[in-house]
Amino acid sequence: MVAIAKRNSTQSPLLRLPGEIRNLIYAYSTGHYIIYHTSAGRLIVGPADPWDWRHAFVEFPSVTGLLSLTLVCRQTYLEARLDVFTNNTFDTKNFFYFRRCADRLTKEQKNAITTTTCDFDCMGKIGSNVFPLTGTIDYTEHFLIKPYLDVLLRFTGLKRVVMDSSKVRLEDDNWKRLTHPMEKCAISGARRFFQNKNLEIEFVQTYRH
Repeated sequence: MVAIAKRNSTQSPLLRLPGEIRNLIYAYSTGHYIIYHTSAGRLIVGPADPWDWRHAFVEFPSVTGLLSLTLVCRQTYLEARLDVFTNNTFDTKNFFYFRRCADRLTKEQKNAITTTTCDFDCMGKIGSNVFPLTGTIDYTEHFLIKPYLDVLLRFTGLKRVVMDSSKVRLEDDNWKRLTHPMEKCAISGARRFFQNKNLEIEFVQTYRH
């Protein structure tokens, strides 16, 4: 094995490159996707939202394809095994499927995840103290909120959160008139919840009038 590793380091077009260049190649080949969770516990690759009815008949590829790089040799496995988790956005929209997949990830894989989606309504209510981080939460309003938050806290390496505010704008006239204040509440809520004042927040709009 040592002889093979030495030969690869001098003869392989990829492994001869400096480590910084290889990392850029790994990031380009495995990243910039959205990872969704299925009812069967599989991870599938976006960028389109599989839970949107407009994509009901779209066949989404498995995340397995992004892991192919780790099968090339021992060195690429060691260098790129966590890139799929670090360089993609993990969707949390469907809580039950998300929790099932989160339970199957190793601690190292969970810690490597840097970007997830978060529920805009939930973070906004944390920011406005409708959902306090201490004390009890009104389960009659959102009985899934506590287990949802518990799962999110497992991802200790988060650096960026993506929130879709468009659905709230379409469904709630009061919040629609208060778009910017609610976004400020969501930013405050996410940073308070994850205890990270430098957490990067991005708002997207997947639903249009």
